[in-house]
Amino acid sequence: MLKNFFIILLLCGLNQFSWSQIKNGKITYIASFNKDIFLEAKDLDKNMLTMVNNSYNVQLELIFIDFQSICTGIKEMESDLKKGFNITANFAGYNNIFYFDKENNYGLKSLAPIDGVNYLMTITTPEWKLTKETKKIGNYITYKAIQINKNTKFETIAWYAPEIPLSFGPAMYNGLPGLILEVNSPMINFTATKVSLDNLKLKQIEKPKGILISEDEFRKKFGSVFNEN
Repeated sequence: MLKNFFIILLLCGLNQFSWSQIKNGKITYIASFNKDIFLEAKDLDKNMLTMVNNSYNVQLELIFIDFQSICTGIKEMESDLKKGFNITANFAGYNNIFYFDKENNYGLKSLAPIDGVNYLMTITTPEWKLTKETKKIGNYITYKAIQINKNTKFETIAWYAPEIPLSFGPAMYNGLPGLILEVNSPMINFTATKVSLDNLKLKQIEKPKGILISEDEFRKKFGSVFNEN
C-alpha cells in the first residue's frame, strides 16, 4: 500500500515537472457577442439593433514566452459583408494589444492608434473566487472561477485548466492557477479553439510602446469609450 502511494506521488511529480518545463505557447480563441442581452431589451433603438444583428465572431491569439504574454486580434481578410463596425471586435478588444509580465505583476493595454498615436493604459490582474465546479473543454478538465467585481451585478466566469499550470488567458483575463480556456462575460464569450505548446520560434515578446495615459485622462481627451475591454 505504501509502495503504491509513493508511485502515485512520483507520477504526479513527473507530470507537474513536465508542465513546468513549458517555455512558450500559442492559444487561439474565438470571441462571440452575447446578443440575447440586447435583443431582450424593450427600448433598443433601430441603430443598435442593426449593429447587434450584424455582429460576427472574431479570433484572438494569445502568445506567451516564459513570464510574458501578449494577446491581440488575428487580422483576417474581410469579405464585403463583414466590412464596417463590428460590435464583437469592439467589446472583445480585437484591435487592442494586451500585455502581461507575470514576474513583475504588470499589465498594459495598447489601444488602437488614434491619429497615428499609440496610447497605453495599465491594467491589473482580476480578482477571482475559485469554485469546485468542473466541466470538460476539449481534452481538459476545467474549473470554474468567478471574477470579483463589486461595480456590476453581472458575473464574469472563467474556466481554467489546472493541468496546464499557466496563469494566462484571453484579453485582460488572467491570474488563475491554470490556463483559461473559456470566459463568459456579460457582453463577450471567449472560447479556446487551439492550444499549441513549446512550438514557437519567437525568442521574446516585445512590450508595447506608446504614451501612458489613465482611463480618466483618456475619457477627458477623447470622450467616452464604447469598449468593455
